[in-house]
Amino acid sequence: MIQKKFKWNQKPYLDLYYIEIIDSSYAKPIGLSNKINSKFHEGPVATYDGGRKIIFTRNNFLQGTGKSEDGVVKLKLYAAEISEDEKWTNFRELPFNSDEYSVGHPTITKDGKTLYFVSDMPGGFGGTDIWVSTFDSVWSQPVNVGNDINSEGNEMFPFIHDDSLLYFASNGYGGLGGLDIYKTWVNSDEPGVINLGYPVNTSNDDFAMVLDDAGKRGYFSSNREGGTGDDDVYSLILNRVIVDAYLVDKSTGEPIEGGTLFALDKSTDRPVPVLKQSNRIQYDALPSREYAITGSKEGYMDQTVVLPIGRLKGEHRIKVKVELERIAPVDLLVIENISGKRQNFILGDSITLFDGTEEEMQRTLASKHIPIAEVIRISNIYFDLDKSFIRQDANIQLNRMVKLLIKYPQMTLAMDAHADSRASDRYNDALSNRRVNSTTKYLVDHGIPAERLSQSYFGERHLVNDCGNDVLCTEAQHQFNRRTEFEIINY
Repeated sequence: MIQKKFKWNQKPYLDLYYIEIIDSSYAKPIGLSNKINSKFHEGPVATYDGGRKIIFTRNNFLQGTGKSEDGVVKLKLYAAEISEDEKWTNFRELPFNSDEYSVGHPTITKDGKTLYFVSDMPGGFGGTDIWVSTFDSVWSQPVNVGNDINSEGNEMFPFIHDDSLLYFASNGYGGLGGLDIYKTWVNSDEPGVINLGYPVNTSNDDFAMVLDDAGKRGYFSSNREGGTGDDDVYSLILNRVIVDAYLVDKSTGEPIEGGTLFALDKSTDRPVPVLKQSNRIQYDALPSREYAITGSKEGYMDQTVVLPIGRLKGEHRIKVKVELERIAPVDLLVIENISGKRQNFILGDSITLFDGTEEEMQRTLASKHIPIAEVIRISNIYFDLDKSFIRQDANIQLNRMVKLLIKYPQMTLAMDAHADSRASDRYNDALSNRRVNSTTKYLVDHGIPAERLSQSYFGERHLVNDCGNDVLCTEAQHQFNRRTEFEIINY
């Protein structure tokens, strides 16, 4: 004899019922066909094809009972459909059922092609996880939806709305207590889950959220205080706040394609799962929360918009325009003297001395998506033996310096002139003085104010090699010492 009470909690076995809603009133519950309701548990059910096909949860019972090796009757998924004479028929198990683990709690997309369900089959992340299978003449091998949704606890009672928004219950996210109801986008570029919060969730078990096609009205179950029995069904009107954020160019107002939008719930400091569409994102906001929406695109400055959400009634769609300002290209200045003095500058609205190599400077700008307009390279200039006139090869360097100083009038330039070791120290001091004077004159003659130029001369005191007095060196080695070096000293 089969006892009509479940021995785990001494309550009757569960059957499936339906009720008609007539003029906003609920008719008397009617049990489904006894071909569906058996002597054991029937549980969560999903309908599709206009309600003519169902997938439902039942204890491992069809023509009899089956138990696992540990003696437990597991849950399985079964399919059925209504025949032309309006009778339930074609009962069958889904192919991934097992006597050794439970499979149940189905929800299915509108086309009947994608099935989400719950199982404790091997390969999960916790107690029970949400899995997915697709239909193409046969149901595919189930795939775990991943630990962006599944936790180390139990995920149960999934419901897919509009083929994209998944509601489910979990006790693995440290919510308000017991089972809480969460939601997430199943095709989100920013995976994560959102707790629906009070008054949907309480310190008790809250689960099994379902919504109408519009996503405005629905039902869920709870064993909260004030109910009629153990688990009761509650209706709700969902005050859905949809945030639609998109990127535009600040100067032109035109949409920016190929950028990135990211939403952060500031109350939890967690990313918000979003639905990405071209240059925009969409997500469901919760009341009394504040969100930070950040937009970015190569060649633009990042921009963050803070969006506070109050307690709103009804459905609201909030459009958020994230305006990005183009990053102006910068110039790079590389000054490299033979004595080893090096300076690297980033030149834009401001002038910044970069503490690092040119390669590091380029990598830093690339990481910030800052475009480079021009790399200006300036090195020391050289003089002939015992001469101070500006040679043709020096014109190239000095013309670059003139262009630079005109473009950036806040710069001040220092020049240090030198001589090789031949001749006396006193003579070489005078020679290097003439060399720095001729360099200064060239710049002044080309439009640079003298007050922006400072000069020093060192004769043969700062040689760049070992070609000192009475040392035999080649002419090329002496040439390295006959030079004027440059340094930006104010900017």
